[in-house]
Amino acid sequence: MVEERKVDIKEVEEKMSKVLDMNVVEDFLQNNEYVFEFGGKTYKVVKTTFKGKQEVYKKLNAKKISLLQEKDANGNFVNKTEKELIELYEKRGISILELNQKFATLSDRQDKLTLKLGEAIKEKKPESEWKAYKEEINNLEKQKRLISIEKTSYLENSVETQCMVFSYCYLAYLVSYVKEGDKWIKPWSSYEEFTENGEDLINVLVMYSSLMSKEDVKV
Repeated sequence: MVEERKVDIKEVEEKMSKVLDMNVVEDFLQNNEYVFEFGGKTYKVVKTTFKGKQEVYKKLNAKKISLLQEKDANGNFVNKTEKELIELYEKRGISILELNQKFATLSDRQDKLTLKLGEAIKEKKPESEWKAYKEEINNLEKQKRLISIEKTSYLENSVETQCMVFSYCYLAYLVSYVKEGDKWIKPWSSYEEFTENGEDLINVLVMYSSLMSKEDVKV
């Protein structure tokens, strides 16, 4: 069985936060590839193709069905859905729904400030005014990411999160290349071989590939 759990989704989200703070997301969105150095080698991730998206969806559906059907020796289902885990946490006094509400409140505030920012820039108001909006928007985004990371820590064993991790990993496998001489080649002959890489490399590939194609693959 291929092991995707080596990917630390919290670590990926934290690293993505740093990238977002560095304001390079626009660069990812405007280009079809991103080149970087890791472990003495040059890698690149490219934007996924329609064919690639279809392949990820096909593999993801098979993964989801497998997780939902898996049973232990006593015939009990092994994996739980987010809904089932949320109910269990509620019994322990941990409210995921409350985290969702906090996230929604922050998002609403962020949306309103974004509109104000746009209006301030359009009306050519003093830089100090729209910079204040921008700083508060960035602060709200950081708060949202912290909530997202906390929620992920509670739900990391859910069927949905396992599927998300799998989709990130499989996408990274499809769109990653390494440079040999003056050529770019696929460094792994199979997804199984890809998952045998070190955790640090996989996390970096997952981070960059998901930023490059974050709107292309949905769980």
